[in-house]
Amino acid sequence: MSSLWVPVDTSNEVQNGLRRMLDARSRAIDAGERPAGWKIGWNAPAVRERLGVGSSVIGFLLESGIRPADQPVPLEGTTKPGAEVELGLRIGEGGTLAAVGPAIELIDVHGDFFDVEAALAANVWNRGAVVGDAQDWAPGMLDDIRVMVEHNGERFADPARPKDAIGDPEDLVRFVAATLGSLGEDLRAGDVILSGLLVPGAVWTGPGDRVSADYGPLGRLEIAFGRS
Repeated sequence: MSSLWVPVDTSNEVQNGLRRMLDARSRAIDAGERPAGWKIGWNAPAVRERLGVGSSVIGFLLESGIRPADQPVPLEGTTKPGAEVELGLRIGEGGTLAAVGPAIELIDVHGDFFDVEAALAANVWNRGAVVGDAQDWAPGMLDDIRVMVEHNGERFADPARPKDAIGDPEDLVRFVAATLGSLGEDLRAGDVILSGLLVPGAVWTGPGDRVSADYGPLGRLEIAFGRS
């Protein structure tokens, strides 16, 4: 496992937050929700430094939060909604990486940003995702990918190389599997993992906004946000 994907932080605030997050997932499943996979949080070293944590973390995805790209994302009830341009990693048999495609995570940051345990308990602010079509994984397929992000038609950031942000996605998958294992959970075939940020930060969104991400040969995603 590369230095980017060091084992999950063992501090009390991170471990307590992860267990509270998994408790929330269990309650949702008991209430009839269907699990869809997992997400990476805080993969950007600058964010971890601000929070004082020593590793990336994970959150969970539910099927009810996976949204079609052609329907506006509602903003009712949100505090600080945003979109994070990422990759969607699809897991195959044996918990290995099977396919990769575009993905945009939907977040809503609320509460005290620096309260690590509370942020984890709140599922690292996830409120859903839009996941594009995936292509079969092959080592090296991300080497020449550049991701172009626009917010309301204006360039949001310089073109991003996924490898600069997440390194080897197979290491990322192993990090998620190891973290889940340490918490008594398993990574399963069919799970989707959101990779964490590919660009320096989230795109903060308001009513009527549009966010697009062009992944070159991997495809393109564009989402719109509701006006009311």
